[in-house]
Amino acid sequence: MTGVIDFDEPETWPPFLRKLLIDSQKPLTQQQMQKCTDYLKNYKIICYHCTKLTSEEISDIRKNGLLLLDEDLATKKIQMLSGFSQEEKECLLTQNLTYERSFAQRNNMVHFVLGKNTLTTHRNGLSPFFQYWGGESMYKFFADASTLEGVNLEILKKLKATGIPYIIKFSLDWQQSNIESRIAKCFINQTGSSGYSKVNIPHTDILNIFKSDSNFFTATIGELP
Repeated sequence: MTGVIDFDEPETWPPFLRKLLIDSQKPLTQQQMQKCTDYLKNYKIICYHCTKLTSEEISDIRKNGLLLLDEDLATKKIQMLSGFSQEEKECLLTQNLTYERSFAQRNNMVHFVLGKNTLTTHRNGLSPFFQYWGGESMYKFFADASTLEGVNLEILKKLKATGIPYIIKFSLDWQQSNIESRIAKCFINQTGSSGYSKVNIPHTDILNIFKSDSNFFTATIGELP
């Protein structure tokens, strides 16, 4: 690897790319985009994953890294939950696996945001990740269907009561992300930039794990309700 890019620190940006993006007042041409992509393939980028997990899950991440979500991982995580009946666990798994706005949109991905600016300016949009255990793949169905009759709202309450909010900082090979086509936005206007990894994040690339009571967490997200 040539280096690590932190979107909050312009001095870590490759000089070639910094000059091209800052000096240019026009959208990049396709040729320039391809040149940037080729240039960045040997770089890693700093990413932040927002989540709410149990201490056991965090211990597993420290040991095994962040794994791509799939049905086997979802099943394992749900079966390890305490405070849920077996019926509730089966409901949690079945409803989310079949709901198009939850598991289907996050299968085989690890989502992230770029830069502390995004964490701060989009703290309201990120807040559900810190309110409910397991991410959108676990709570989305029950949150969206909370006004429907027959939906087990007790599960949503339990998801809210489970886990601790964390921000996981990690490095990722540029070419293993899905942000290749948004180079200019990522560098010039980091705010709101997000993406997902196409590969597991090994524990050696986990740079830090910030708990909700840490200085970093409160400085970027603020105090949680």
